[in-house]
Amino acid sequence: MTRKRRIFIVGIIAFAVVIFLFFYNPANIQSFPRCPFLVLTSYKCPGCGTLRGIHSLLNFRFSDAWHYNPLMVISIPLIIVLLTSPRVRHSVVFVRTIFVGIVLYWILRNVL
Repeated sequence: MTRKRRIFIVGIIAFAVVIFLFFYNPANIQSFPRCPFLVLTSYKCPGCGTLRGIHSLLNFRFSDAWHYNPLMVISIPLIIVLLTSPRVRHSVVFVRTIFVGIVLYWILRNVL
């Protein structure tokens, strides 16, 4: 499979997920799986609330998205930078900073 074809398939899947999350709120659908880390430890992982947050962002409810997962809201511009800038993508300092930020967020969201 060529690289262009893989990118096209991933794009179609991402588009379908975005359309689904626009119309359906994961908080109201019981069949959405719960976070395994949350179920096992009763602590939130860095990704907890991301699907509900994306649903809120797609429906222009920014304060709800921030409430569900502030890291997700902040990371969207970072993801865009990573996808568009090969120089930043290969920066060891940038990657380490992101990693430390995620770990600190993970700790702080469960302590506070």
